[in-house]
Amino acid sequence: MKLPDEEIRRLKRENEELKEEKEILKKPWPSSPKPKVKYQFIESHRSEFAVKKMCRVLGVSRSGYYKWAKHIDSDRQKSNEHLLVRIRDAYVGVGYIRQPRVTAELKSKGLHAERIELPS
Repeated sequence: MKLPDEEIRRLKRENEELKEEKEILKKPWPSSPKPKVKYQFIESHRSEFAVKKMCRVLGVSRSGYYKWAKHIDSDRQKSNEHLLVRIRDAYVGVGYIRQPRVTAELKSKGLHAERIELPS
């Protein structure tokens, strides 16, 4: 059975797309279901692959990615990032620490840390 030329061209295009998708998935990235992690991956690989294709492969919307890319951190987020850096610096190599200890330590240094959301 011989396939028509049009069908062969379509299959070749499909094969090329699948190869590119495979290359996207070969890149190291945290297997997190959180869109933010996927958006960060897309941002760091947008020079290699099309944003549209990466969004489709990773299961996120393009509009969501572009909204994330334009997003400016709130004052609260900036404050949390600053505190997180201070916490990491203060507790390098200490291991597991509990939030009350961290909060008390930060307050003793004059930093306001009523509630900080630490990434897991």
